[in-house]
Amino acid sequence: MLLFFGFDSERSRAISKLGRFGDRDQSDIQALLRLPGVEVEEFERLAREAIDYYVGNHLPIWGNVKVVLDYYHNGG
Repeated sequence: MLLFFGFDSERSRAISKLGRFGDRDQSDIQALLRLPGVEVEEFERLAREAIDYYVGNHLPIWGNVKVVLDYYHNGG
């Protein structure tokens, strides 16, 4: 399961990791979101857009987005 949003940036790399979402993917996403110039709001917007193109059950991916955002907003 790979989500990719067609352009190369830290945010799109983070989005691409939402499908697999193993331990390494989760830590990579958090590290990418902490880079200068990366806004979590933009990540969330891109995730919402990318999920619209995802083939399959969207609920697990939404759960992964929620985990990322909760961790980020709680100082993770």
